[in-house]
Amino acid sequence: MMDSSPRGEEDSQGRTHWVLFLLMLGAFFVIEHDLKSPELFNLLMTAESLEEFGNIEHMYQPRAWRQAGGLLLGAIGFFLIIQKRRSGEGRLDMLGALMIFFLLWSGLSIAWSDDPALSFRRYVMFALICVGAVGIGGHLPLNTILRMAVYIPAVYLVVGLALEIATGYFRPFSPGYRFTGTVHPNIQAVNCALMFFAALSLWRGASENRRRWLFLAALAFVFIVLTRSRTALASSVFVLVFQWGLMQPYGKKVAVTSFLAAAAMLVLILGDMILPAVGERLQMGRTDRGEFRTLTGRTALWRQCWEFYLERPVLGFGYGAFWNEERSTEIIEEQGWPISHAHNAYFDIALESGPIAMVAYLLILLLAIHRTIIRLRLTGNQAYAFFGAILLFCAVNGLLESVAIQRTMLTFFVILLVRLTFHIESQANPLENKGMLAHKAPNPSGSMA
Repeated sequence: MMDSSPRGEEDSQGRTHWVLFLLMLGAFFVIEHDLKSPELFNLLMTAESLEEFGNIEHMYQPRAWRQAGGLLLGAIGFFLIIQKRRSGEGRLDMLGALMIFFLLWSGLSIAWSDDPALSFRRYVMFALICVGAVGIGGHLPLNTILRMAVYIPAVYLVVGLALEIATGYFRPFSPGYRFTGTVHPNIQAVNCALMFFAALSLWRGASENRRRWLFLAALAFVFIVLTRSRTALASSVFVLVFQWGLMQPYGKKVAVTSFLAAAAMLVLILGDMILPAVGERLQMGRTDRGEFRTLTGRTALWRQCWEFYLERPVLGFGYGAFWNEERSTEIIEEQGWPISHAHNAYFDIALESGPIAMVAYLLILLLAIHRTIIRLRLTGNQAYAFFGAILLFCAVNGLLESVAIQRTMLTFFVILLVRLTFHIESQANPLENKGMLAHKAPNPSGSMA
């Protein structure tokens, strides 16, 4: 006989959440992780010719693995969408319309892509991640989403640390060292940022076990530093300063937040243009290309990409098609370092799908950030502080990196979080965990504690 009591329902939900956790953990691991990453990254940093770059690229795991991970995510999302629809699902507001427009426009760009096969393959992966995010986001309580945003990157972090220790690549005090683990250091850094802001929000909203979340937040921040990803670190500091400013009296908000956020970005990213000694210290032990005044080689890259952009300034080259083998080879030959994206999310979108898609993406982020602030004030739920932090992080990080649009775990969470801000209501959604509200009741049993 089935247990229909509240306790039985909680246990059933808890088991379902654990199954989803394990499936997501496995799916994202095969999509973006590789156990050879420490070796491959070190080879990339010492490669001196295009032939060496090409040989290293062929050492990565087969594309079929990543496609299998995407199919798993899409299947989970589709099943959950069919099984259970969130309240208000049928209503479409401006944010929802923008998201649908962005998805459809990106797909439509396959029609004018100069590499339709590549566009189609990458768009299918993007669509599968979207379906997975919508389905899973509509099924899970907010506190469980936060816990998954902590535990999934934490597992990858532990696996990556164990891998580097076992293979002898973990040398944090060596010149030029960057913590890699099982992914590129820049992806590792944004995964740690996801973990950091989720743990920080859980710490703020928890009524018990607060030290656990504070420890995990501190651990994530330490590894952001160890990746030596200056953009991720600068973006994280920017978000922290911005959030601090929002909590100040209204008269101080604009002046203090704007000044400190701008100062943090300028010092961390443009240090040597302000003070050479600062720039040298903020090189963070890295010995790679370029100087801060060239944004470590990005300005030359952007000039070359701009020449390509002028060839198709309205519609772009097609979703995911700009960085095909031919153009990537030409750009790598010119720039002299391994490149797979423009190191600017907005520029990459313009190159692929044109300025219309770029403006739509920017509006999605800004509108979603605004709504998370409103929902945080309406509900007091710290989950929305996490939502806003990650979306703002992506908006700022996108100025110098393209990870958020590269069909990664961060892409999944951005879509999921934006989807959960579609509708503003005066009361919290029934799926919002009461334990997150202003340090009230502890988390219900059966959740991923």
